[in-house]
Amino acid sequence: MKTHTHKSEWSNGSGPPVTTAIQRTGGMEMNISEAIVASATNQLFTIAFAHEKLKMVYLKCDVDLVIKTNSSSEPTDTINLTAGEELFWHDGMPDGSCPFTDDVTALYLTEANALDGNLVGGILTDPT
Repeated sequence: MKTHTHKSEWSNGSGPPVTTAIQRTGGMEMNISEAIVASATNQLFTIAFAHEKLKMVYLKCDVDLVIKTNSSSEPTDTINLTAGEELFWHDGMPDGSCPFTDDVTALYLTEANALDGNLVGGILTDPT
């Protein structure tokens, strides 16, 4: 079994920070470390997972990035990542909040600011 942990911290500046950790376990993980070419348009990233088996999703890119799922011309989902901001989801969050609404067979990555970048993250699923 694979375990993914997401830690976050909040502080108002006048007291000690409040830290939380969310942990999920699943039978399969897909780790992402992908170089994004400057001005990439629909750069293919091969990955596949079943939507209903998702346990945790974490994505972060150091440049603004548009992610399309399954098709570059008629995507199932379009996700806009802002440079430096994370996308985080786990199966304990409210229904409808998952960034993926259906099974994923591929990601298409577009970077429109003429900057090289790096997409990092992980997908945790329970394939049973």
